[in-house]
Amino acid sequence: MKNLKQLFTALLLLCSMAAMAETVTIDGITYDVITKAKQASVIAKETGNYSGSVVIPETIVHNDVTYSVTSIGDAAFRDCSGLTGITIPNSVTSIGYNAFWGCSKIKKVELDCTTIGSWFKENSSIEEIVLGNSVTSIGNSAFNGCSGLTSITIGNSVTSIEDWAFNVCSGLISITIPNSVTSIGFGAFAFCSGLTSVTIPNSVTSIGNQAFDRCSGLTSITIPNSVTSIGNFAFSGCSGLTSITIGNSVKSIGECAFLYCSGLTSIIIAEENPVYDSRNNSNAIIETSTNTLITGCKNTVIPNSVTTIGGSAFYCCSGLTSITIPNSVTSIGGGAFAFCSGLTSATIGSGVKSIGSSAFAICENLVDVYCLATIVPSTESDAFNESYPEYMTLHVPAEAINDYKTTEPWSSFGTIVTLDGEVVEPEEPEKPEEPEVKICETPIISYNSGKISIECDTPDAEFVTTVTNSYAKTYFTDVFDLSATYSISVYATAEGYENSDTVNATLCWIENGESDEDDTTNIIKIPAVAVLVTSANGAVTVNCSLEGENVEVYTTDGTFVGTAVIANGSVTIQSGLSKGSVAIVKIGDKSVKIVVD
Repeated sequence: MKNLKQLFTALLLLCSMAAMAETVTIDGITYDVITKAKQASVIAKETGNYSGSVVIPETIVHNDVTYSVTSIGDAAFRDCSGLTGITIPNSVTSIGYNAFWGCSKIKKVELDCTTIGSWFKENSSIEEIVLGNSVTSIGNSAFNGCSGLTSITIGNSVTSIEDWAFNVCSGLISITIPNSVTSIGFGAFAFCSGLTSVTIPNSVTSIGNQAFDRCSGLTSITIPNSVTSIGNFAFSGCSGLTSITIGNSVKSIGECAFLYCSGLTSIIIAEENPVYDSRNNSNAIIETSTNTLITGCKNTVIPNSVTTIGGSAFYCCSGLTSITIPNSVTSIGGGAFAFCSGLTSATIGSGVKSIGSSAFAICENLVDVYCLATIVPSTESDAFNESYPEYMTLHVPAEAINDYKTTEPWSSFGTIVTLDGEVVEPEEPEKPEEPEVKICETPIISYNSGKISIECDTPDAEFVTTVTNSYAKTYFTDVFDLSATYSISVYATAEGYENSDTVNATLCWIENGESDEDDTTNIIKIPAVAVLVTSANGAVTVNCSLEGENVEVYTTDGTFVGTAVIANGSVTIQSGLSKGSVAIVKIGDKSVKIVVD
């Protein structure tokens, strides 16, 4: 009984299905039709394959009932090697798995579906694609790897071209993007090496990362005013690109956006662009955190909206000859201008506070660096590594020149001048005031009436005097001369003063006439005259009462120095001898040896 019930249930189910769906072939196309929904789905033929150009209609009529063709089933056209073209209407909303897999001869695809999926991915035989006005989105990898594609027409309803949509379509030569498109996705046209012309409409607001990466055949590009951002590597490897025009709304250019664009010689920034710099409207811009390599662009003026220049921003830009960094920039990243072999001049704005490692490394032709900052930027020691700063000229504000001269690596520049070209010698550091040192006046020695007198202009000065007998000797005869010669040295000292210079003098007596024959034993009566000999600054002075007596000065080897006659009790002879020299002073027939002060 149980088995009978199961059999009856199965029969009812089959009958129900037969009432709901059936397979029909109309005009060479096989469908599954669902009667209740009045929908039809294209399926594989029961026998044989589709061939030639197949046009799928929006509707079919079966048993006087109109069915809307809404889908293409799984593997519906799989391995149809004779299929050369396919037209899919806007009524189709879904296409099954591997629907067109192995269609190796298909040349033309016309699609009017709302959203295009990756149904024809990596089909290298497709040469032409026409997208109707019902298409609103070209999905991820829709035609990725269609290397034989040479022509594409995009309808006016498409709003987005998704990631990798036409990646590696190397045969694609030109493309016109309609005004309805607002975004170009990640790698959308990457590796389209045959692409020479692209028209981007004013409706596009963003160009995604790698959007045109390695499009080496692209020679020029105009980015419209509507675009606000250009993604990382957007035009990287476009070696044939010679010029690019950037619209007035672009605020940011992604990292390496023009990496290895070795032929690029012109970047035009719209004059109304808020980041446009009127000094040179054919120069490049680089926004905050960008990392753009422009190897052929010769002169680059960065606009005043930029605050940061990222690491390796202009790395290896061999065609760059000068760079002006505006005052708005506060930091320059590591390697920002490294390997810019053509760079001869760089101007660094007054707002720069930090410069990273190797920022200007291996710029061997760099001659002049203008740094406008009055506070020396914090700079890595290798910022100018192998750029030979010792042969370069650094131009800096006059008020900061000494700070640059004493701060590495700026101090290593061979010439450091002001912005006006003036060379300023470093200021001598102020020495602390030393307390005033007072020295006692040099004392004066005089002789009068058998007494030595010493005078000094320093108040309350005291004297330290040393007297020695220079001629004391022993006689071995029964007759000898009585004479006395004294060497006198004196210096003055006083509280609160340093000691004065030492004054030296020689005091002696010389005989003056014959002795009294009646009293030869009274030596006090021996006629003798006191002579005081002093020297100062090389001059020899003799004080004695022998008026008219001749005085001569000789060196110790007998060389005559000078002579004069005593008048008014003294005579001075300029000896010209250096301090410490020994002189012989002859007064009459008496000779005195002195040390010249």
